[in-house]
Amino acid sequence: MIRNAVPRFISASVLVMLVVLVAKLAIAPVHGVHDAAGCEQAWADARSRTDTISADLLSFPDSLNRRISRRCGELRTP
Repeated sequence: MIRNAVPRFISASVLVMLVVLVAKLAIAPVHGVHDAAGCEQAWADARSRTDTISADLLSFPDSLNRRISRRCGELRTP
């Protein structure tokens, strides 16, 4: 009975740790640049329309520490 319980406990522990890791990665903010100046640098480095669109979709943390994700495209004037 005990010999059967130990491998099951280890398997369950590994499974729970994997679920927690995936959940943390899914919820964690992922930012492409650190601030609005990073957006300007990404636009300056853009060599094609595709690069410009990619730079527009980069995210950066909100300056007021709200839990929202800002996009570089919000800052660029058309």
